[in-house]
Amino acid sequence: MGPEDLTGVLVTSICEKIPSSLASLLEANDAPVQHHPLLQAYPLHVKTKYFTADIHLFACKDPTDLSDDELSQFEALIVLFDANCDNFKENAEQLEQLRNRCKNSEINLAVCELCENEAIKRIFKERLSEFELIETEAEDQDECGIDRMKEALRMHTWSNLIMHDRERLPPNSRIPEHLITGGTVPLQESAGSSNPAEIPDDANPPVDPEADISFEEVFAKFASFKSRALTLEGDERRKFAEQVVTQFWKAMGQDDSELAGLDSDSE
Repeated sequence: MGPEDLTGVLVTSICEKIPSSLASLLEANDAPVQHHPLLQAYPLHVKTKYFTADIHLFACKDPTDLSDDELSQFEALIVLFDANCDNFKENAEQLEQLRNRCKNSEINLAVCELCENEAIKRIFKERLSEFELIETEAEDQDECGIDRMKEALRMHTWSNLIMHDRERLPPNSRIPEHLITGGTVPLQESAGSSNPAEIPDDANPPVDPEADISFEEVFAKFASFKSRALTLEGDERRKFAEQVVTQFWKAMGQDDSELAGLDSDSE
């Protein structure tokens, strides 16, 4: 990894917890690489059914010393905070400033142990809506805990992702060659925008699982799908994810019967 390669997640803290403590929770390599004077890079291998990506969790004690150019390279931002602090408004300002500087970050997570303060939750909804609140000690880990944090990182289309080889994919001539092992999918090209963080509202049309659409068209819309998913919660987000999976599966020309049981309504 070269000194200019910052593909991955900026992890920092505005409380007493150290940023590097998140590496073990996310099952990253526990041997950091110090390739930058302000960053400790923990390798993390992301693997899904369709692609893999080798990224890093960049633990940083004080991101204010990083340049705007460096901060703009991070594709995700995770900030540790204390939900029991006396004056969360100051923390909110820090979160806003950092999010504004990490202008290309598509995943923004604010992590605490447990948030039972309704005033803080209201601040996240009204002022910090770009952040998703993660509680590591929450009762429902899939909904807002560590499992949800892992899911958010897996769902992201990383700029250096590599699709699985053709032998592992169902045979389909409609899958573009540049999506097969040996090539990567540039973030800006897959997003269809020069700035993936800036996706207009009208770029988030509803998913139609019945639509006859090519794999290339579905993949090109993936960034907007993610943008819309971040605005949903709970059952709505799961339902939307099911619709996206269904559309991808059909675009690949696969048998609809293999999707039986996917619909949450059938449970």
